[in-house]
Amino acid sequence: SGSFAAAKNSKCVLSYVSDKADLKQGDRIITSDESSLYPKGILVGIVDSTETNALSRETIAYITPAADLKNAESVMIITDFEGIYE
Repeated sequence: SGSFAAAKNSKCVLSYVSDKADLKQGDRIITSDESSLYPKGILVGIVDSTETNALSRETIAYITPAADLKNAESVMIITDFEGIYE
């Protein structure tokens, strides 16, 4: 888990990730069931690169979003997903 935010060049940054997480280039980032905000299993993006902060020992991952956010014309807001995995 971590904090996900937009970055430059149509990329995203996943920060505050534990240094115990074994993130590497090419890994898929998907939503989990740790939060009730999003359904589990939605592809968020692919890891481009990672770096570790020597002081905080946290990992920062640079992500290419699965969706083309730069050219998005419309989005779907998920408001109710109860039973989606049954």
